[in-house]
Order: sequence, then structure tokens, then C-alpha cells
Amino acid sequence: MLDKYDIEKIKDGKFYSESHKCFVEIIGHIFTLPGRTINLDTVSIVDTETQDLLYNLIRESETKCRLEKRKSHAFGKDIFLLGKNAEGKLVWLEAPKWDCEWYWGFGYIEVYTNSNNPERARDIQSHSHFSGLVGQQEYYDYEKSCYRKGKYIHNVYDSPELVETTFTEKQGWELSELFAEFYLLQKMAEYTHRSPASCNLTTSPVTQDAEKMKLWHEDINKIMIPKITAKVIEMLTP
Repeated sequence: MLDKYDIEKIKDGKFYSESHKCFVEIIGHIFTLPGRTINLDTVSIVDTETQDLLYNLIRESETKCRLEKRKSHAFGKDIFLLGKNAEGKLVWLEAPKWDCEWYWGFGYIEVYTNSNNPERARDIQSHSHFSGLVGQQEYYDYEKSCYRKGKYIHNVYDSPELVETTFTEKQGWELSELFAEFYLLQKMAEYTHRSPASCNLTTSPVTQDAEKMKLWHEDINKIMIPKITAKVIEMLTP
């Protein structure tokens, strides 16, 4: 049964309910789901089924997943909405692109001067990478005038750069895994592209089989990476 503490937690807004697989809108004490509206003030105490439903919805309303998925186009590129930052600007992910005839460019994140309608934007306000949303975070200590280590982010859903998202916590884990795989394969594609294969610090003292490196390079770029990027885009497509 709902108690006073539960009711005090209710805030107006829209959020994604994983249990109902839909967006729910709250205005005052009215919960609106597709095909159903529930007014908390008129729910009977003995209606335990509705009480339990509302109890779960109130807890789910604490999610960051509050934005519907969107696809747009800006500066010649398809882009997909990831979420909203602390400044209220929408954050977009560029679609993957085959660059320079030998590697995949992906994970590029942009905020546009017109972030709500990027197709009308005159410029890009900021450019970053998905890799910056996860992993070891840094912050600037103004008192000491230096950078310090912050939290380690495993799940992009927990990134402080996104105050609202288009994906759930579970989907955030999947996106984080997919991008970790992408960056690993991107490094391997660079390694196998060089002749002889190396990390480009100096000439490698180990000689790899050039024919095998060529085959690996083709498999990575033609099969493995496209499967990963296609899944990411599928997850972010409306």
C-alpha cells in the first residue's frame, strides 16, 4: 500500500516504465499510460492491485530514461539522440562512417547550437567521444589547480554527463559493452592495417604473418565491427 512517503516522491514528468514497456506521464496525482489513466486521489484503499501498480510506477519514475528515441540529420550525417546534459542541451551520437578507406569512425558525440532541431543548427557547439562518458572520469580541482581522478563509470547510464537518457539502465550496460567491443576491434584494425603490424611506437621486434593480418583486417572491418555498430543503431532508433 502507498504511504505518505511514496506520495511525497511523486513529481510531474514523463519516464519510461520497464515493467509496462511504455512511457508514463505524471501530472499532479494523475498517471497516464497508453490506454489507461489513474488518478491517485480516487484509488480505493482496498484496490490493492492498483495500489501495487502505482507503488511500482513511483519507484520506476526515478529512472533517467525520460526521453523518447529520436533520429535526425545534421551536417550531412544521420544522428541519434542519447540524452540530455546538465545544461538542458540534447546530446547526439553520429552514425558510423567508413573513413579514409580503411577504418570505421564511430562514437562521435555532438551538441549542436540548435540541439532540439539539429537539422536547423548553424554550427556544432561541442564535440566529444562515447569513450569519455565511461571509464575513469576526471575533474578539475580549482583549489589545487590540477586535474584529479573521479568516479569510474562502467555503465554509460550512470555518466554524470547525461542527466536524462533515451535508454534504460539495462540498455546502458548493453551499449557500454558494445562500445567496449568496438574500441577494442578498432585498435585491432589499426594494428592489422600497418605493414608490418605494430602499435606504431617503433618497428615491432615480432614479425606477424602479413597474409593473416590482411584477413583479420578484412574480417574486423567487414563483419565484426558492422555487426556491433548495427546493433547500437538498432537500440537507438525510434
